[in-house]
Amino acid sequence: MNNLIQLLAVNSVSVPVYEVLAVLAVQGLSYLLRIPRLGLMVSCAFVYHLGWCFLRARYGAESMPLLIAYVAFGIFLIALALYGRLRENEPA
Repeated sequence: MNNLIQLLAVNSVSVPVYEVLAVLAVQGLSYLLRIPRLGLMVSCAFVYHLGWCFLRARYGAESMPLLIAYVAFGIFLIALALYGRLRENEPA
């Protein structure tokens, strides 16, 4: 755990302001329109994007297995989210 904390303390990721504003705008609209799951999906995608930027900046192309595993995990999360969305619409 100390290694993770040191890794995060030493490195930084720069995020453009327009990305943060776009995420906040979409989240605000989704909560105003009473679609909170859309806001949560946007948050998840944004955090995934930050992780991707961090891994790409920190390790680059030399650690391709790590990047492939990260992409596979992201695809798995998207599949689970879509399955949950489809499953909630099924009649009991």
